[in-house]
Amino acid sequence: MLTQTELKFYKILKQITDKLELNLFCQVAMYELINSKDYKNFNRIKNKSIDFVITEKNCKIKLCIELDDNTHNQQKRIERDNFINKIFAEANTKLLRIKTQNYYDIEKLESVIKESL
Repeated sequence: MLTQTELKFYKILKQITDKLELNLFCQVAMYELINSKDYKNFNRIKNKSIDFVITEKNCKIKLCIELDDNTHNQQKRIERDNFINKIFAEANTKLLRIKTQNYYDIEKLESVIKESL
């Protein structure tokens, strides 16, 4: 369900969401997050997922997170990411992009997440 890189990030993110008393979901279908009345856009999002979704205890979405690795530097991926950014902005849903790293400073990550909530 998760790559090794995503799993490593998940474990750190889970510590943060537990501390903040929030829920953490992974690999959530984008069409569950975005209500697109535009069928063209729906067809473009129906097979996509968001890496991580942080919600309140009542499952109200607080923040979505995409973990960006080196593949996000490829032209097709840049176009996909721009489209996703646009869709989330139009839906007024917060999307945070975090670059993959070998080491994550949990305090710094927690601070970034708090600022983004």
